[in-house]
Amino acid sequence: MSVLIQSPSTPPFSKIGEAAELAAFTSAGVCVGAVVLDGSGSCGLAVWGDDPTTELIDGARNREQLTFKYWNGAKETIPAITILKGETAYTTDGILVIEMSGEPGIPLEFSLTAIFPNPFNPSVTITFNIDYSCRVVLQVFDITGREVATLYNDMAIAGNHQLVWDGSTVPSGIYLLQLKSGTKVSTAKVVLVR
Repeated sequence: MSVLIQSPSTPPFSKIGEAAELAAFTSAGVCVGAVVLDGSGSCGLAVWGDDPTTELIDGARNREQLTFKYWNGAKETIPAITILKGETAYTTDGILVIEMSGEPGIPLEFSLTAIFPNPFNPSVTITFNIDYSCRVVLQVFDITGREVATLYNDMAIAGNHQLVWDGSTVPSGIYLLQLKSGTKVSTAKVVLVR
């Protein structure tokens, strides 16, 4: 199957670095094709099918739905795509034309992804990913485990989020950030230096 990927001239797809890739996956999570995105505006992706003469399923089966994942060298997301021609079900001679929008996709993991600068004085920017809409709590603890601040405690939609913590009211030291939702927890260490 051939997939033609078109991208508009809006970030993040117009200035894609060498590490940016788009891959096609089967419903079982098997990667069945990948391409490096160079920012030229369009490219092709070959999706391979399963070899029916072997017991091992190593490709897409006829009419199996495909999903796409985008990797920019730092994080993996499900990209926002629009189908311009064809369908996402695999067929041997199928042609699919998709457009990737400039909007970031849905993150595939629940995590604290970037803390900058670190060490910091007096404020730090915290970026986190939410893989599905849920209630999220982001708290700051000192090294003894005492809660110093609650930065976020509300519903959050799936996506990438960013906020700033102003640590001007707390002493220099090591602090732990804890992002929590249900049973999911992600932690990171930050250092406040005066």
